[in-house]
Amino acid sequence: MNDCFTKPVEAVKLRSLLENLGSGNKSPSPAPTPSIDDGDQISINPDQPPIDLGRLSTIIGDDDEDELFFLLNIFNNEFPKLLGNLEMAIQERDARSVHDCAHAAKGAALNAGALVLSGILKKIEADAHLENWDETKERTGAVKSEHARIVRFCNDRQ
Repeated sequence: MNDCFTKPVEAVKLRSLLENLGSGNKSPSPAPTPSIDDGDQISINPDQPPIDLGRLSTIIGDDDEDELFFLLNIFNNEFPKLLGNLEMAIQERDARSVHDCAHAAKGAALNAGALVLSGILKKIEADAHLENWDETKERTGAVKSEHARIVRFCNDRQ
């Protein structure tokens, strides 16, 4: 099968692929989801919303604002657990666990449309093997700040 998806999977693309498979039609491969390539610098623009609602809407296949913010509320309630796991791994100086925790948190952020947050976590994940603990702690501070910005964004919109 030539059709493949990258995370996050978009509901509309998945539905289309499943319908085509069920009918026996061969569909072209879905367009790849753009990747987050933040390079070495991650800029946080306070004028830019911390959540890309258009991307989140595409991922879930629904643009109902109540539904989007319901999902973001779940994200905001669950993300601190992922952050706590990351902080514990950093405290224990366990590079493999830092990588794995950052990866899990990055995926959750990307699925929530939190592109800046996922970019910061991507950098933590990629550099975990370097064991630069001071820099990793600094980036974790940026993760906390960006998550706080997401919470404020959601509270202001509800």
